Amino acid sequence: MKKASGYLVNGWQFNAIVTLDSALPFTVLSGTDRSLSGIGNDYADVVGNPARPPGVSSIQEYFNTAAFTPAATGTFGTAGRNDLRGPNYFDIDLSIFKDFNFTERWCLQFCSEAFNVENRTNLQNPTATCRRALLAVSQRLTIRAFSSLR
Repeated sequence: MKKASGYLVNGWQFNAIVTLDSALPFTVLSGTDRSLSGIGNDYADVVGNPARPPGVSSIQEYFNTAAFTPAATGTFGTAGRNDLRGPNYFDIDLSIFKDFNFTERWCLQFCSEAFNVENRTNLQNPTATCRRALLAVSQRLTIRAFSSLR
C-alpha cells in the first residue's frame, strides 16, 4: 500500500508563468497630413489636460479626448511623442504534470493547464487619431474590441 500511495503522490510538476509589463507609451496623431509634408504622421494639438476625467470608465475613454484637436494646417502639432501611457499587462498561467510510468516503454502523462487564471482583461494601447475634429479611440482585445468615437 505504501508503494501505491507514493506512486500517486510523488513526482508532480507544477509550473507558473507570471507576466508583468509596464504601460507602453503612445502618441495622439492628427490622422491626416496637416503639415503638408506628404508623410501624414503629424501629431495632434493639445488644447487641455489629457488626464482621464474622474468617474469615466477607462474602456469608454482612456484619456481626455477633448484635450486634443487636429493640428493646425501647416504645422506638425503640439502633442509630444509618446506623451501618454497605455494600460499595464498582468497575466498568470499555471500548469501541473504527472508522469505515470508503467514500464520502460509505456508512460501516461496527466497534464492540466490554466491560462489567465486571475481572469483579467488585458488591453492593448489605444489607437488615438483625430479626424475631422473627432477623436477616435479604440482599445483592442484578443477576442473582442471596445471603441468609442468622441
